[in-house]
Amino acid sequence: MKQTRRGALIGYGFIAENGHLPVYLERARRPGDFQISAIADVTPARRESAQRAAPDARIYESYRDLLQAEASQLDFVDITTPPSCHAEIARAALDRGLHVLCEKPIAMSFDEAREMARSQLPARARHQGSSCSDQPGNHRRRAPSDASDLSHDTRTWDSRLAPRLAARSEVRGRRHRHGSR
Repeated sequence: MKQTRRGALIGYGFIAENGHLPVYLERARRPGDFQISAIADVTPARRESAQRAAPDARIYESYRDLLQAEASQLDFVDITTPPSCHAEIARAALDRGLHVLCEKPIAMSFDEAREMARSQLPARARHQGSSCSDQPGNHRRRAPSDASDLSHDTRTWDSRLAPRLAARSEVRGRRHRHGSR
């Protein structure tokens, strides 16, 4: 029997409420799949909404509080905050040994992404790489197909590729911005 993967949602806006959480709740009905045990959001109204949608989840005011209290009991975090927070939250989760799933972009600058790629931690980072992954209904395909190994997600960006991509960009003498060359 597969082991249930315990996770936390960090950020509970439109994407988490209408895309990520419904799929996790659906998958939680299967034995040995996924369970969202904690949710963090800075906005009181969104925390209340998260509590109604996931009554068994513990709700936190900040990702720091969530990680402090829950990291030892979690397998992964799913980051759905505004993009400016992604890298900071991802680093904090990776520092605690957690797998990270993150809406795009995982970093706001090339230098920030390169810094993350050069660390030893990003082997556990997964970045949603599809521009249509934000559409409700596509999340079913995006969720890992095998709870025993989070790396089975074929629609993710493996940050271990970042050093090769960064080197390729530097050789060409240009930096890439999100979506442009």
